Amino acid sequence: MFWNIFYKLCEENNTKPNAVAKIIGVSNATCTKWKNGTIPNGETLLKLADHFNVAVDYILGRTEKPNNTLIKSGDINGNNNSLTDSNNVNINTKDEKKRPEIDGTALELLTVFNNLSFCDKAKVMSLIAELSEKNK
Repeated sequence: MFWNIFYKLCEENNTKPNAVAKIIGVSNATCTKWKNGTIPNGETLLKLADHFNVAVDYILGRTEKPNNTLIKSGDINGNNNSLTDSNNVNINTKDEKKRPEIDGTALELLTVFNNLSFCDKAKVMSLIAELSEKNK
């Protein structure tokens, strides 16, 4: 399933799987392993999600919504990546009317999340997406 989604994303972006592999820093041999059924590790999944601007759960086939995620990888302080909720509301927006209120608990969670490894961030993102789907 991963390979089919990855390949589809490549086609939609007019690129080849090996070219994307090179961009994110993995070998052509790794790309071949994916084609044969291997799933990338958490760090690589996050790089792919960022590259294609989709959620990790989408790449893994856990959701049909490309951007169904609460937190994108990267720095939570707004450097390079935006922090978004499942409705794609930009938390870093300068428009006070559009910015959701963030309480102390949310800030504490964001701080802890920021200090996680890429693999652990992917696990948290998957769990949040799963919980979000259950609560719909």
